[in-house]
Amino acid sequence: MEPLISVIIPAYNCEEFIEDTINSVLSQTYKNIEIIVVDDGSKDKTSELIKAMSEMNPSIKYFYQSNSGVSMTRNKAINESKGEYVAFIDGDDLWYDTKLQKQVDKLVSGKYDACFCGHISWYMDSEKKISNIVKFENENIAYEYIKSEMWPQTSTWIVRRDTIIDNDIKFTPKCNWGEDVEFFTKVVSLSKVCFVDECLSVYRIRENNSLSSDFSKKQVYYLNEAKKMWERLEQWFNTLDNNNLNEVQKAKIISYIRNYRIPFLLINTLWHGIKEKELKEKYANIYKQQETIDCINNFKPKFTRVDIKTFIKSKLLKFKV
Repeated sequence: MEPLISVIIPAYNCEEFIEDTINSVLSQTYKNIEIIVVDDGSKDKTSELIKAMSEMNPSIKYFYQSNSGVSMTRNKAINESKGEYVAFIDGDDLWYDTKLQKQVDKLVSGKYDACFCGHISWYMDSEKKISNIVKFENENIAYEYIKSEMWPQTSTWIVRRDTIIDNDIKFTPKCNWGEDVEFFTKVVSLSKVCFVDECLSVYRIRENNSLSSDFSKKQVYYLNEAKKMWERLEQWFNTLDNNNLNEVQKAKIISYIRNYRIPFLLINTLWHGIKEKELKEKYANIYKQQETIDCINNFKPKFTRVDIKTFIKSKLLKFKV
């Protein structure tokens, strides 16, 4: 018998897209699914649209909660799910109709715990579409995943539910940046992972509303949230049972987070925002000068960027703490 897949859909003020999103799930060639939609306190017509669709199709299960953020919304949906696997799609994304079937075939044939595929980034303001396929060399991909410059997008994943529940993996509440990277880093560290080498998901990017598109105005927010996310992961790896990763593997991952990921996000953020006078004081309030310089001194990138490091160091010396 084909395994039941629980499709997790967080929804918030997405009346323009939610019907198309749900219909792309209903149109899957793989039919043994339940659709768990959690409305995170929408103030538009999202709620009534989902309710109307659920009345017409019993596979759609609708839940409502007061606004709590996307992490709590996904966590609630996972808790309400009954499937052997859970698949994720956000309330404004789309799937090609063979996505689930191709992934389930791969999961079952190789007895994998998780599977992802490629996705298309659709910039809706410009109608530009870009294909993105991430590949890893083996099925135990924790270190490769940490090192990656691009991660599989949330709506590309299917994960065995037991992997999530038995290991108490959750999306971090009140985290609105990097919650997906943190969640799936934990998943891949505890799983045998496969991928389908096709773009089977569409990530719709509403550029005017996207946090990432407003990067220059969100420097401090990005810096804080990203640093906290990597620090949480470092702590998690420190406490991870050796049955999943041995001490050498864990040490390698922790070293990469500490010596590359955290310094790089600091350097990258400063590189983009260093000329914006209003940001300098805010940065100084976040980091003590010596901590910032030490962080840069400890930076161990894959390619030495002496010019960038020297430039930023000289600018940091002018910060008043």
